[in-house]
Amino acid sequence: MSTRSLIIGGLVKQLPTTIGANGQAIGWSGGQLANITPAGGSGNGVAVTVDFGSGSDMATTVVTGQSWVTPTSIISASLGEPTADHLDPAEGLIEQIHFGISDRVNGIGFTVTAHAPYRTTGTYTINCIGV
Repeated sequence: MSTRSLIIGGLVKQLPTTIGANGQAIGWSGGQLANITPAGGSGNGVAVTVDFGSGSDMATTVVTGQSWVTPTSIISASLGEPTADHLDPAEGLIEQIHFGISDRVNGIGFTVTAHAPYRTTGTYTINCIGV
C-alpha cells in the first residue's frame, strides 16, 4: 500500500492511499480508512494567453467560443504551461500575478484580466476552468 505524508497540527502523518478491489481510491476520511468516491459531473476548461507586452501591470484577454459559459458560471483561473517568454513556471508566482474573470456572456465567453503588481513582460498561459 502506498502512503502520502500530511502535516496535521505540526505532526507528520503517513496516510495510506491505494486503489481498492472495486477501483475506488482508499484513503482517510473522518479519521477512518474509507472508500473515496469521485464526485460526478463535468467541468469545462480552456487555456488562454495574456500578453503584458514590453512591460505592464495589467493584461486582458477576451475569450470566445465557449458555449458552456453562462452569466452565473463559476470560473477559476491559474497559471498554466510555460511560454517562450517565461520558461520557468515559478516566474508568475514570484511576480505575484493574480487573475480576475468578468463579462461572462451566455454561450459566448468571458474576459480574463491578469494583474502583476510589480509589472512584468511577455505572455503567460492561463488555465480557466468553469462549471
